[in-house]
Amino acid sequence: MKANPLTLSEIFQAPARYTVPTFQRPYVWTQEEQWEPLWIDVRDIAERFIEYFELSGVQGGAIDPGEQPRHFLGAIVLQQQEVRSGSLPTREVIDGQQRLTTLQILLDAAQEEYVSLDRDAAERLQDLVFNRPAFAGKNADHQFKIWPTLNDRDAFRHAMRNELPTGEYDESLIVQCHDFFRAQIREWVAKYPETQTERADALEQTLREFLRVVVIDLEDGDDAQAIFETLNDRGTPLRPFNLAKNFILHEVPGGAKEQDRVYATHMKELETLWWRTEVGSGRLRRPRNDAYLNYWLTMRTREEVSTRSLFTDFQKYAVSTANIESIAEDLGSTGPLYRRLEELKDGSRLGVFLTRWRQLQAAVFTPLLLHLLSSEHTEPTVNRCLDALESYLVRRMACRMTTKDYQEVSRGLLKRLHERGTESADEVVIEHLKRQTAAGMKWPSDDDLAEAFHTLPLYKLLTRGRLRLILEGVEHGLRTPKSERSQVASNLTIEHVMPQHWREHWDPPTSVDESDPAATRDRVIHTMGNLTLVTRKLNPALSNSRWAKKREGIDDHSTLFLNKDLLKNARKDWAENEIAKRAQRLATAAIRVWPGPDDI
Repeated sequence: MKANPLTLSEIFQAPARYTVPTFQRPYVWTQEEQWEPLWIDVRDIAERFIEYFELSGVQGGAIDPGEQPRHFLGAIVLQQQEVRSGSLPTREVIDGQQRLTTLQILLDAAQEEYVSLDRDAAERLQDLVFNRPAFAGKNADHQFKIWPTLNDRDAFRHAMRNELPTGEYDESLIVQCHDFFRAQIREWVAKYPETQTERADALEQTLREFLRVVVIDLEDGDDAQAIFETLNDRGTPLRPFNLAKNFILHEVPGGAKEQDRVYATHMKELETLWWRTEVGSGRLRRPRNDAYLNYWLTMRTREEVSTRSLFTDFQKYAVSTANIESIAEDLGSTGPLYRRLEELKDGSRLGVFLTRWRQLQAAVFTPLLLHLLSSEHTEPTVNRCLDALESYLVRRMACRMTTKDYQEVSRGLLKRLHERGTESADEVVIEHLKRQTAAGMKWPSDDDLAEAFHTLPLYKLLTRGRLRLILEGVEHGLRTPKSERSQVASNLTIEHVMPQHWREHWDPPTSVDESDPAATRDRVIHTMGNLTLVTRKLNPALSNSRWAKKREGIDDHSTLFLNKDLLKNARKDWAENEIAKRAQRLATAAIRVWPGPDDI
């Protein structure tokens, strides 16, 4: 390798083309993390340049070499490409493409502003941004000295060409970066109108001569792939998906054209904004395409894939696969299924399952769902698999059973399904879950579920979303074939029939079978038998009211079967006995919605 510190003029003045290979990630730098710090550096150097001439009394001319402000912006790694005689000298950007692209955008933003400030300066800057037509030839895109990855080319083209509108690319970070630097340059140059010419000149000199980048040219024998995998850009370390994409495209035979074809056909969509958005919670946040790669690889290997070793595990799997393009094709075709898991919210069986599954936060079963949806199973077979999995998860949640072994359950199902192929997947899922007898994996029985409804203070133990999931399911279980099939409104709230603060408005318990009837009541008021759903407006109106008033309010305003059942079976009184009887009725309805393995 040869390393040289060069100014932007030295890098960009001569006709040249710096191409970013398709296997690299799109442009990801942002204002807060990179553009603003870069602009502050540039602005400070320009102001020091002005200050030097003011203090020295020198008007124009060259600055003393010993006093020249210099600022190093990091390194880029380039690899010379073979081109035909007479063609533009071309180098591939192995590392530092975010930095190099940003500097080109900054230069072009300045060039656009200088068109109205100083046309000579605008022309000088244009030579740092565009190759002249005589060198570019017939391909219009060869005018650009930087040529980004496939995903960014349209936005880059519109940002860099003064006459092209950028409205349709407002979400592009490249366009946003260009707009940011134009606004900063315009504001800084015009800050003091009486010295506008001097400030414009100082900024041009700064951009051309005082910013330096260490350019590392690879020589024959240097392993560009290994270097790319070990280097990171400023503030934005390479992520597993970036490295996996790089590996795939690097292994595609046929050169850059084949890489572009494979990327455009199979992988381009996986680098759009939705896929690059970080998901998760707290410090455990990562881009969606990283999460997807983890789930996809788990689905294909049927083994645990650690986040820390994700790329290493992917690389091992890819090396064992005969056709590298088949991996890109598989990733691309399964991607829309993953997005469907994240977004589908309709009333279909899959939509209802996914809405509940998200509330259960059972993402560990994502590889299993991807397998079921990407394989050639019939819709009834898939739906029966969903019925079994939902029953298993909801029952265990209601019975307050641990989730720590769910990863083992999911991998076990994947292995069994792989062994059986597409044959009877529903029977495989039901049988496998049924055979789990250990406490960490058991499928709760009807009696277990009924016991949980009777005894567990689920209002205290479950999140409101999960408790509402159960109550909504029970609502559907109480409906008959003759009932209207409408969705339960999404804005309903959970109401205690007997209020939590019952001592203020309700008569004390009179049971002679309990040593502490008040304590018993405090416990049972948080069980399922005492909970229902009402509208947000009705909830405060009922509040701590006595039973007669609550009964009237519910009767007047609620159409839910949950509440029709409540009123039908407790017209006169509401106390511990009624709560226990209702818990059994709700449990029976829940068992219809989430049946055990023998009834699915």
